[in-house]
Amino acid sequence: MLGIETVEWFAEGGENLTVRVTGRWRRRRPAWSAQPILVVEAAGRRFRFPAMPEPPSVTGAGPGMWRISFTVPAALAPELAGRTWLQLGAVVVPLPPAVEPLGRRSGEAPIEPEGSAVGEGERPASSASPPSSELEAEDARRRARETEDARRRALEAEDATFELNARVDALEGELASARLEVERLSASLSERERSRRTAEQRAHAAQAQRHELTRRLEAGAADAARAREALGDLAAAEERIRGLEEELDGARRRADEAEQAAAAATTARRRAEEAWAESAQRDRLQPSPGQADRLRLEHRLAQRRAGEQARVPSEPPPVSPRGSPEPSSPAPARTPGDDELLAALRRELEARAASEVALRARLLDAEGGLAARSLIERRTAQTLTQLRREFDGLRSAFACERAARLAAEQRAAELAGQARAGADRSRAAQLAIGELRQALEQLRAAPASELPGGPEAAGGPGLVEPERLNDARQRLRAAISPQPVVLGEGMPPATATATATTAAAAEVPEAERTSRSWLAPIWHRLAETESDLAGRLLVELLPAQREAYSEPVAYDLVFGGGRGCAQVTARDGAAVIRHAQSPRPRQEVDFQLIGDPGAIARWLIAGPLRRRLGRGVARVRGRRERLIALRSLIDVRLDFRGLHRIGVRFEPDLALRLIALMIDPAWTGHERFAVAYRPSEGPTRYLLIRDGAPAQVSTEAPASGVAATISGPGDLAALALAGERPDSVTVSGQEWPLALLRKWIKRAQSD
Repeated sequence: MLGIETVEWFAEGGENLTVRVTGRWRRRRPAWSAQPILVVEAAGRRFRFPAMPEPPSVTGAGPGMWRISFTVPAALAPELAGRTWLQLGAVVVPLPPAVEPLGRRSGEAPIEPEGSAVGEGERPASSASPPSSELEAEDARRRARETEDARRRALEAEDATFELNARVDALEGELASARLEVERLSASLSERERSRRTAEQRAHAAQAQRHELTRRLEAGAADAARAREALGDLAAAEERIRGLEEELDGARRRADEAEQAAAAATTARRRAEEAWAESAQRDRLQPSPGQADRLRLEHRLAQRRAGEQARVPSEPPPVSPRGSPEPSSPAPARTPGDDELLAALRRELEARAASEVALRARLLDAEGGLAARSLIERRTAQTLTQLRREFDGLRSAFACERAARLAAEQRAAELAGQARAGADRSRAAQLAIGELRQALEQLRAAPASELPGGPEAAGGPGLVEPERLNDARQRLRAAISPQPVVLGEGMPPATATATATTAAAAEVPEAERTSRSWLAPIWHRLAETESDLAGRLLVELLPAQREAYSEPVAYDLVFGGGRGCAQVTARDGAAVIRHAQSPRPRQEVDFQLIGDPGAIARWLIAGPLRRRLGRGVARVRGRRERLIALRSLIDVRLDFRGLHRIGVRFEPDLALRLIALMIDPAWTGHERFAVAYRPSEGPTRYLLIRDGAPAQVSTEAPASGVAATISGPGDLAALALAGERPDSVTVSGQEWPLALLRKWIKRAQSD
């Protein structure tokens, strides 16, 4: 857009010279959005000089050309050949080395000293009478004073202008940092929004899968109902089988009885045959007609028996006396009554055999049904077990997805709040920069008589009030860096401005005092496990120095590592805590403790040998017996309200950790809940009570949900949990968990 042609400087006499920059428009000429500034780097510093207003008729620039003039102190003439820039708003253009025109070098008129020019209407000195020596000396002194005053006012104006320009540059840099922070928060918010949408999609998929599994579970339940009905039928079949088995046992008993009766009949028949044979031997010579018929019948019965299967009787046949075989004798003939008896017995045996076969067939069918029922039961149990396992897995996955979605929504809300806070800080920074620019314009537009240091500086209309500039700077710092400064952690660097805090000797009511030093055992236990946290707690208790130790004392805690030191002075009923860059002289304090907060805590609990030779402990300079003042801080007998009254402010994380250590795990039996503290700035902290386990502090939301939520400033966490309700603190959720916490805190401070 701008093309630099030449950079020239002209000596106009006195202590200033003129720098003229000539260039050409490479494109269409835009409207000036800011006043051109010449930037010169000299002696490691940058000097800025605004352009001099020139009427268009005297610039002498041709068409398409532009020319700008600047007034620069003559002392910077050697630096014009070095690093120079032309600044137009946000555009910075490097300039070539400035040169002195040849015409001026060879033919310029001699520069007359200031004050030697002939005034208008005056005659030359050769044509007038010489003035008296006193008047001439007085006139010379007056001109010298005016010249000195003008030079001093110009230098003061240049210094003020440079300081304001430096402040504007610093504020613009801070504004750029704030804008970058807003962009980063916006990107993080977008990422969280995408994560939330992904979590919602997963939750929707899990819900659909849950519905599908519910449907499958209902189908499995219907199958189980049908299986139970089949089991009922099988139970009836089993009952019928048991009845049939009982009937079969009865039939078997009757068959055994019939076999015994048949065996007895056979024995009787054999005996009868033997008796008949004996009688036949006596009467064989004279057989009767009836005996012949009987013999024929017996022969037929013997032939029929030979064609049938022999049946083993239940009763064995009688044995002859000496083991000799029974003498063969002809089969005796049977009577018609014996044949009828045998026929009836055979029919009964055949009927019982058929009944037994039928019962055995039904028994086999029942056994097959029982096997099928057992198989159905096993398959149904396996299906139900698999469905329950899948349903439990989906339930846990759904709970995890729900917790992740809630955490994503909460984080998105926090990022949105941070983005809004960043936008507010950016607007505040822009307003502060606008105010500084307006003040700078007023300073530039002010006449020389109204510049700082001039005789008429007081009450001039074009002056810049330093108080207004400081107020704007403080508002900008508060908008961009809202986090409080905590001694011992996140300490400002050694170049930061010192800050001081005075804790007045407030009258503490008797109701806010405790009967014992409840903090001492908790602090000692914390110092043995987490010395850094114990050191932070000790530093937070410094405003209670006058309450814990009544004698006057002064000491320095030198943290090192660029974090400065804490200067504590407790005299005349007040404790003053000042954060400075370096400690005070040793003759002004009782002792100095050198080390980070963790090393200070380790020194207080260490033995004499470790204090002198051990590593990782603080070092002491001065009167060691006066260290009792620092040790007395952990023995202070005040509750949270009393500590807050005298100026002790705990961070949310430190307050919740302290309360968690105060609660005895035995008190929390059969209690399980979570209480959240949401500070105005920073992440939310959660105090978890876990049914007899030690209380825990976490930054992650519990999956079981939060019973109560407290919102308010970060330094009111301990006061709000102890039962106080300031106007800036809001409570949502159930009240009984907070009542339990207040009861446990009071018990820990009084028992």
